[in-house]
Amino acid sequence: MNNSYKDSACGNFQVPCELGCTEIFNVIDHHKNKAKGSLTVFYQSGCAEKLMITIKDSNYCQKIYFIMKGSSRTFAIDDFIEIELTCVNGSSQMPCKGKYCLNYEIITKRKKSDSACKRPKMHMNSK
Repeated sequence: MNNSYKDSACGNFQVPCELGCTEIFNVIDHHKNKAKGSLTVFYQSGCAEKLMITIKDSNYCQKIYFIMKGSSRTFAIDDFIEIELTCVNGSSQMPCKGKYCLNYEIITKRKKSDSACKRPKMHMNSK
């Protein structure tokens, strides 16, 4: 049986050039949970010409996307556990700034219950 939880998270980001990346989403207990949803990122200004978006899925595979300064991009994501933003090859100390909005659904996988009713096997004798 699967349970799910829907929510959204929107806000501003500032990614420091000298520190590399900023995590904007992480699924708690990702060994049992994953998320799906849509993400929109607007890269307004900053030290780098490109902002890198790294999306890690529940199999720990990473998909990497880029957004040019002054642009936005929307993604439909069917499986993710973590999203990070990175300033790529920043040339100054000015952080990469912008906005994001994530609409997501957390899917929790549960094991089948052992207390479920079991039908007894019927044996038929043939003559």
